[in-house]
Amino acid sequence: MDKEEKEKLDLEKENESVKIKRFLDIALWAMLIFWMAICLIDFYNTKVGNEPMFCLKNDVNKYSDGDVDICTGFGYKVINYKRDSYKGMEYGMFFFTKDRTADNK
Repeated sequence: MDKEEKEKLDLEKENESVKIKRFLDIALWAMLIFWMAICLIDFYNTKVGNEPMFCLKNDVNKYSDGDVDICTGFGYKVINYKRDSYKGMEYGMFFFTKDRTADNK
């Protein structure tokens, strides 16, 4: 193999590497934008008083004066208090948010 053929092969490998990196970059940005859209849609739904659209897991804590619905989404939680003693809805990160009335069963 002469020097010219070797340079041509190196150039082809470099172009292939650039294409792979570009594809991964675009794919990661698309996933990030998609995730942000999901979070913002559920945040908006929570602020206007609607139920979240994207729940991975739904839990219900039952109390004598009502229920507390907990929706775990993609990195966040939406807690809907439907109790006589407390009504409201809150949105937060999944590791910070918990049922605030759980200690007062």
